Parts: sequence; structure tokens; C-alpha cells
Amino acid sequence: MKSQTKSALVLVVTLLVGVAIGAVGWSIVHNERLERMREMRREGGLYGVIDRYIDPESIRQEEQLRAVADRYHRQLDGIYGLARSQRNVVLDSMRTELRTLLSPTQQEAMADWLRPRSLPTDSTQTPN
Repeated sequence: MKSQTKSALVLVVTLLVGVAIGAVGWSIVHNERLERMREMRREGGLYGVIDRYIDPESIRQEEQLRAVADRYHRQLDGIYGLARSQRNVVLDSMRTELRTLLSPTQQEAMADWLRPRSLPTDSTQTPN
């Protein structure tokens, strides 16, 4: 094997290893973020997360911390709910517009991505 071929092969292998390591690292970070969000929902909301890191010095302080966390948790839920509903409106408009541009075969190929999460994943159904 020529030296140039070996160098090119080493370079390509190094590049592929770097891409693989980057993809794994990104996946780990992304999954950790998702898990933190799931924990917040599972373990008593925002106060559950705060309580894990802050040990209240008294019952009164615990009540105050809980009140603040609950108030902001309600605000965040409202923001997330509004954002979800606005996202659904935009996605529905996009689905409608894309449907006019795609062939039946393309529509079927895109069905899983375009299907609202509330609909079943049966591939025989097409999105509205």
C-alpha cells in the first residue's frame, strides 16, 4: 500500500471516529437534558428538583420555597401549554400545505413525521 493511500485511510478513519464520538457525546448530553425534564415532572414538579438540592432549614422555609416553586411551575406550565398549542397550529398548517405538494407515495413516506403525536402510528392512516 502506498504511503499516500495509508495517509488518506488514516485521515478518513480518524474523521469517522471523531464523528462517531461527537454523535455519542451529543446523544448523551441530549438524553441527560430530557431526563432532567422528566424528573421535574415525576418528582413533585419544580419543588421536587429544588428540594433535592436545598435542604430547608425550617418548616416555614420549606413552605415558602414550595410556594415560590409552585407559582413559577404554574407559570411555566402555562408557557409550555401555549407554546405547544402554537406549535401544533403551525405544524397543522405545514401538513396542509405539504399535502398539496407531495405525491401519494411521498405523503406515505412522510406520514410518521407529519402525524400529530395524539394519533395512532398505524401506517395505513394518513394525517389530516
